[in-house]
Amino acid sequence: MIQLQSASASYQGVGILHDIDLQVYEGEKLALVGQSGSGKSTLIKLIYEHYPANTALVPQDYGLVNHLSVFHNVYMGCLAQHSTLYNLANLIRPKRDQVERVRAILVGLQLEDYLFHPVGRLSGGQKQRVAVARSLFQRGSLLLADEPVSSVDEQQSRVVIRQMLNGFS
Repeated sequence: MIQLQSASASYQGVGILHDIDLQVYEGEKLALVGQSGSGKSTLIKLIYEHYPANTALVPQDYGLVNHLSVFHNVYMGCLAQHSTLYNLANLIRPKRDQVERVRAILVGLQLEDYLFHPVGRLSGGQKQRVAVARSLFQRGSLLLADEPVSSVDEQQSRVVIRQMLNGFS
């Protein structure tokens, strides 16, 4: 469960959210809708600050490394789950089971053909789907997605949202 009581947040020193009370129970799905600048991203960051351990985050800036492949960018979503040695070995020579886990997620997001392509060569919408794939790969108990379909068309939006709902049901 997510619970905020009398929470406040500021952006660049300006108070944006004041005295926020929020409860979201396990299994619930919540969409924040509002005008640009109304504090949606700030609220997502506030929730993430309170619940970072098991949270998969899809940030607006994607947080991708352009010169690395799609596989490596997705895999980086779970670096904290393995030892440094395991991660280094897997980044240098990806293990078959990890490649197949990533590939399965990419199939659902219609990106499987780009598994070992550098992210820097992808379109904005494809990069956005890679960021979503990374969050799905994390297997967190909470998904926070900040405008996860802003760079994709209507058809792709439905695909992405369906995958997010299936990955965090």
